[in-house]
Amino acid sequence: MNKCTALVTRTANEYATNAVNHIVANFEKKSREYFFCRFSDQDDDWYLRNSSVNERKRLSQYAYEKAAAASPEWPTKLKASVAKTSIDTYASTVQLGPTPINDSSLSAKAHLYLPWMFKVLQRLEQKVFIKEPKAQSYVTRGYIYRHLKEVECRNRLYHASL
Repeated sequence: MNKCTALVTRTANEYATNAVNHIVANFEKKSREYFFCRFSDQDDDWYLRNSSVNERKRLSQYAYEKAAAASPEWPTKLKASVAKTSIDTYASTVQLGPTPINDSSLSAKAHLYLPWMFKVLQRLEQKVFIKEPKAQSYVTRGYIYRHLKEVECRNRLYHASL
């Protein structure tokens, strides 16, 4: 019986350590993805209609830093006109947890950041199709690579059926 208790205790401690490590490692990245998702969702109040995907990514970085009480710098050279006050308002409406946020505060008080992480992961599980405001006039390497595999596969199937 004593060995089982020791095993359960050790497993619980490892689980707690892994949960803290997960929060420290993924908090900023997932929070930025949350802002990016909200800025890219056409059905969301935060949708930035005329901003490119790259601009939305830079604005999501700014919004995270603003919400985390870091020293954010407004992105330069934005082609779309996005009001800084609106992004500041979005950032002020979220409660990430105790601020300022850094690795040591995340590690020491991980349980206080769990409600935000739960909200973030719920939002990220929703399927959001991220599109550019205007269709691109060029094809990316990634698009070609993904579709080239389909063409090669279809050619092999076609030649095999002959």
